[in-house]
Amino acid sequence: VAMMMAADPIEIHGDGSQTRSLTWIHDVVPGMVEAGVRDGLQGRAYNLGSTEEVSMLDLASRISKLRSVDVVHVGENHGDSKRRIPDLSGNDDLGWSASTSLDEGLSQLL
Repeated sequence: VAMMMAADPIEIHGDGSQTRSLTWIHDVVPGMVEAGVRDGLQGRAYNLGSTEEVSMLDLASRISKLRSVDVVHVGENHGDSKRRIPDLSGNDDLGWSASTSLDEGLSQLL
């Protein structure tokens, strides 16, 4: 968050094509609570997340526009995965899903 708020350029590792699925914290907390209080879920693990996949270059571009900062490319992070998206197949057990879009979350954060 501090990096997003600074006036420094946003650094993109490699070409920025690696993707992530980001989830607004105000969406995650109710899912965590539900996983802790719902009967019959003891010992099970859940991925609480969003299926909205975004490239790091696209994310940096969105933040750049909101913060009026530049985007610069730097060397790759060795071992960085090209794609990370959670397996949300168990979330129906919780009656939970993320509801805040990336743009809505960025607007709230910035």
